[in-house]
Amino acid sequence: LIANNPRPIIFPMSNPTNKAECSAEDAYKWTNNQCIFASGSPFPRMKVKLDDEKEEVEIVPAQGNNAYIFPGVALGIIASRSTRIPDDMFLLAANVLSTMVTDKMLARGTVFPPVREIRNVSFEIATRIAA
Repeated sequence: LIANNPRPIIFPMSNPTNKAECSAEDAYKWTNNQCIFASGSPFPRMKVKLDDEKEEVEIVPAQGNNAYIFPGVALGIIASRSTRIPDDMFLLAANVLSTMVTDKMLARGTVFPPVREIRNVSFEIATRIAA
């Protein structure tokens, strides 16, 4: 996989976990721990050796899910009493979400904040949608 791209993006989206196209462990193994990974199902924490680390570090494989976008959009629509939902609202939500991903997260191969931050993500999205 890394012969064509030094940081391949791997998004196995099938649910449940046992039906996923590949596991997080496989994705990292197949790419020498260089992939950017998000899945439709949760995968367990794992230890990997990243280029900038001397020892293995624990990572939580990202779960890409519409739960990152829709609650915040809905709350923003309700708060603003919007009667229309243009595509731009979803583009704004995606932009807000992207600003919540740090360089450290990207270095560890994830493109989503941790699920434990989902309420903060929803709040930030709702605040921007309602503005």
